[in-house]
Amino acid sequence: MNKEQDLLERATNEKDLIRSVLFEDYAPDWIFVRELSEYLVGIDPSLTGHLLLARALRHLGDRENAVRQLELCRVLIANQPTLGAEVVLLPVVETETLLLRES
Repeated sequence: MNKEQDLLERATNEKDLIRSVLFEDYAPDWIFVRELSEYLVGIDPSLTGHLLLARALRHLGDRENAVRQLELCRVLIANQPTLGAEVVLLPVVETETLLLRES
């Protein structure tokens, strides 16, 4: 099995991983979240993927790159007149911004 398959298989086996990361700011393994979100952003640069990556990077102490990911989130928000289901992530982007300012 290749690395991408391993990432996707593990992500599907982790119960509520994405919800936990985005809405509870919790993950059992932030390195895994970083690797998964880097993969997701590589195949589809969505708001969700960039926000997951920002969270993981902050938890791993890479504040500079976390800020860059949040900037990409804001660009995506500004360039998408309708976010669809991702509209629920707007407060999470604001929370992540505050958390990064405090760190």
